[in-house]
Amino acid sequence: MVYVFAAVGGISDISTRLSELENIVKSQNSKIIRLEENVETLRQNNTQLDEIILGQKEQLKRLEQRGDQKRSAYQDNKVKQLTRGSRLLSASPGVITIAFHARLFKTETPAKHHTIIFDVISTNSGNGYNKFSGAFTAPIDGLYVFSYTIVPECNSYGAFELVANNQIHGVFFPESAGGCDYTGSSTTAVVALAQGDVTFIRTSPTYTPVGTIVSNVNMWTSFAGWRIGDKE
Repeated sequence: MVYVFAAVGGISDISTRLSELENIVKSQNSKIIRLEENVETLRQNNTQLDEIILGQKEQLKRLEQRGDQKRSAYQDNKVKQLTRGSRLLSASPGVITIAFHARLFKTETPAKHHTIIFDVISTNSGNGYNKFSGAFTAPIDGLYVFSYTIVPECNSYGAFELVANNQIHGVFFPESAGGCDYTGSSTTAVVALAQGDVTFIRTSPTYTPVGTIVSNVNMWTSFAGWRIGDKE
């Protein structure tokens, strides 16, 4: 009987121990679940932080772009101011401006290989144009623009050339053949000249013009030129 009671007592201790172990396991499981929940919360928080960081990076990028745009606008504005200042300096007293405009005084019947003398001067800044020879002599080196207009009389036509240093830099063929519409024609050329180079308008040396060219109070046959800058 003594042994039976001892066995029963041992079983009771084992049951108690198992119950304690089960409680410990349950407690550990609860802790593990809470830890997993904490890990999930941390993961979600980390995801939110990543999204916030990404948003901050995008916002920073937009701010940098705006800054670049503002700097670019500021630089463009400074360039415009400097350019405007340069233009003002160019137009200031003491700076040489070279430009001329002259017209034919009256109707003329030109021959072949004939220089057109525009003998009424409207503008001659720099004194480069000569109304007696019809030629412009460059006062200084530079890049020049020349424009000339020819108004042919009724049933008149011919070829007219812009010549600089014996080289043709422009030519056109105005005509009023078959009518009296008095339609003037113009052409423009850009020419690099050295100081002393001579430019003028002439009829073609190989084609004889027909009729006359007109210049009066209602329509002008004219010649103009101006320096636009240094030549390369």
